[in-house]
Amino acid sequence: MQRDFQLIRDTVPIEAAARHLMGDPIKKMYRYPGEKTASIKLYPGTRSFHDFGRNVGGDCIRLWSHVRQVDSGQAIQEICEEFGITLDRPDRTKIAESIRKQEQERKQREEEKKRQRKMWLLAVERVKFELQAVENILETAAPLSNEWCFCIDRKQRVEYLLDYLCGILD
Repeated sequence: MQRDFQLIRDTVPIEAAARHLMGDPIKKMYRYPGEKTASIKLYPGTRSFHDFGRNVGGDCIRLWSHVRQVDSGQAIQEICEEFGITLDRPDRTKIAESIRKQEQERKQREEEKKRQRKMWLLAVERVKFELQAVENILETAAPLSNEWCFCIDRKQRVEYLLDYLCGILD
């Protein structure tokens, strides 16, 4: 399976795949089908691409699956058909199953990252809300009163927590 991926990466120039999928470039960038603005940049030296509009990147196989909205197995099959590449693999069902499994694992990792980012955003919002509440109390509290001293201490702790959550402190 790795051999098939490598064969396609070595055989098919990413520029050829991009031209087939999206036509000619506009100022060295390609348009995702159905869009007006070009957002896909190719890096021929590394045989890779990056879609700045969707924050997706990878090799020619990933480009094909990204633009055609198919999994890697289907992308390999279509690339082979389009560019006349024959793969000498006796059991294609195992390959297809393995590719599907890898795609599912990748999607699960992406979903987990999204979930963690959402949790982080909620934590930051809660801390910001607490900071605003403490600052509102400080505006009305008498200086050096117990309430004022407590709020100053709490404000420092909340600001530290916010800095920590945002990566300013290690």
